[in-house]
Amino acid sequence: MKKVILDLRNVHSREAVQELIMQKLQFPDYYGKNLDALHDCLTDLDEDIVLVVQEPADTAAFPMEGIQPGDEADDGYLRRLNRVLMDAGKTSRHLCPVIFRGELVSDGCGQQPGGGNE
Repeated sequence: MKKVILDLRNVHSREAVQELIMQKLQFPDYYGKNLDALHDCLTDLDEDIVLVVQEPADTAAFPMEGIQPGDEADDGYLRRLNRVLMDAGKTSRHLCPVIFRGELVSDGCGQQPGGGNE
């Protein structure tokens, strides 16, 4: 099983998040760089991947470019990203998403925290 680590602690725009995902998962150039395209690509995987996502411990410290936390435009991009990852993990037999925010937040592999995700 291939392990891919997405470290989002110093990424501050949706575009940068999508670029990192594209690079780390080696998606094709025509990847749409949005959450719908991400779901499509993740559910079409043909190799087993553990996707470890490291988020900032304080999501309020994850300002999106041009958006201040609490602004009306702050639509919870990380929350929506996590939902896409977890949904794709339920749909695809090849994807195991694991999300950390200082500590384990979600494990789409069906394992308990500390249960040997390595």
